[in-house]
Amino acid sequence: MAKKKISIILIILMIFNIYSLSFGENDEKQYIKIGLKNPIKSDYQVEMTFENGFIVGLWDDEFENIVNFENDFLAVRLDTYYNIEKNKYIKTDDIDNADVGPYHIELKNNYNTYDEVMAKINELEIVAYPVYDDGFKIWIGQFIDDNSAQVKLESMKDIIGNAKVIKNNENMLLLQNEKNEINLVVNTTNDIYIKSMKTERLIDIIGVEEYNYRDYITFNIYENQLIVINYIEINHYLYGVVPREMSANWHIEALKAQAIAARNYTIVNKNKHKNLGYDLCDTQDCQAYGGYNWEREKTNKAVDETQYELIKYQGRPINAYYHSSSGGHTEDSENIWKNEVPYLRGVEDQFSLGSPNDNWQFTLETDVLERELEENSIKVGEIISIEPVLMSDSGRVLKLIVKGTDGVKTLEKESVRKIFGYSNIKSIWYKVNSDADVYVISANDSEPQKTILNECTVISEEGMQMTSRSYRDRYQIFNGLQKNTVSVIPTSYVFDGKGWGHGLGMSQWGAKKMAEEGYNYKDILEYYYTRTKVE
Repeated sequence: MAKKKISIILIILMIFNIYSLSFGENDEKQYIKIGLKNPIKSDYQVEMTFENGFIVGLWDDEFENIVNFENDFLAVRLDTYYNIEKNKYIKTDDIDNADVGPYHIELKNNYNTYDEVMAKINELEIVAYPVYDDGFKIWIGQFIDDNSAQVKLESMKDIIGNAKVIKNNENMLLLQNEKNEINLVVNTTNDIYIKSMKTERLIDIIGVEEYNYRDYITFNIYENQLIVINYIEINHYLYGVVPREMSANWHIEALKAQAIAARNYTIVNKNKHKNLGYDLCDTQDCQAYGGYNWEREKTNKAVDETQYELIKYQGRPINAYYHSSSGGHTEDSENIWKNEVPYLRGVEDQFSLGSPNDNWQFTLETDVLERELEENSIKVGEIISIEPVLMSDSGRVLKLIVKGTDGVKTLEKESVRKIFGYSNIKSIWYKVNSDADVYVISANDSEPQKTILNECTVISEEGMQMTSRSYRDRYQIFNGLQKNTVSVIPTSYVFDGKGWGHGLGMSQWGAKKMAEEGYNYKDILEYYYTRTKVE
């Protein structure tokens, strides 16, 4: 019986996995939630703009309208403590001196529609505002403590009747117009969505700070921080991804390849940030996404002309990782991360040669290197040497040994880029040289071997062995024609590298070159993702 239960569970998991990988495969109206980070200026409020007013509604299989507003401006903020400075709400931790707070008077009755609740507010002739939380209610005030709210409640009993003071509003958001009047308070657990009224363009565009987005905006509150989410059709999302990830001026076949790779990544990585209430973010942690502002006719065309198409391995969509430039050879997945993936195998890539960052160089001063290591909780004392000790077949560094006066640390694969900066160490395909490098020939070797003076025995011209040198000493080396000054141990390290990015899957600059040489988007994708089929 136990084995039968396990089998049933495995079948269910397999069905769920296949379904999740097929998300959006044949339905352009499938939506995805994108957490917006780039436009957001604070973690407690956001400003939104509209051309023709906006609609607040619920999402239950489809959008259900709750109320329309003619505002062209909307501020959405957490229900917490604020000071008001120059007509702006500034969140404060100084509760005793706050101008407004999260205590409110809630009237007894519930109402079915926005019109009903507004009619009651107008009838009472008081300053109040509607609240939506599985139906409409009426709130009064933004008090900073229970006592001030209770005093106000007692003074208004003859007008408002039975009422209570409430706080505990961790899930509530206040929607205000440009006059700081509260249009509506909503509970984010109700799946509240905002959309723009259609304009003559027939495109729903919402301004979020200085950026514009299609379709819907919704919200989540996580650890007392406001999270702004773009709920958007997958194709519309890809409109804002492709020109961020690849130049819109590039060949259409390269853009189509990018569109499909981005679609694959979207589908396979859905729910990556589920704990935050959305699927993917708008940064390079997922895929760079710029919204409506970044859309271009050519990249939109690439998305439209490849809709429904995916890269598949054995009939299933792949996780289509891509990078800027391979430097001449892509890499096997297990040499970058951990697992061996059959469609992420290294291939020779002459198409990436000659591209920007085909070759690069970055210099790290020893004091900077030591500081960066310490900030990542790596303490080895004063750095004596850095040495790659294990490379992949293509030449990428799998292990880098850092020796110091207080110990030795092995850095593996992408951890080097994470510590010293992904834009500095552009890939893990590099060699390391230093200002203390010397080449020596031992009695047993015919070729010079690179080393540093600290690992050599230095003999003076009188034949005496120099044994008292310190780590910061410098020596002059004379070859009979010229002198070079060399440190005992390095004071700087030079990384000479190739390519930009992790090196897995499609090289974007390689795709550009392939397209220019006459290859189509299917050729490109099936070249970089081994044993796959575009369909």
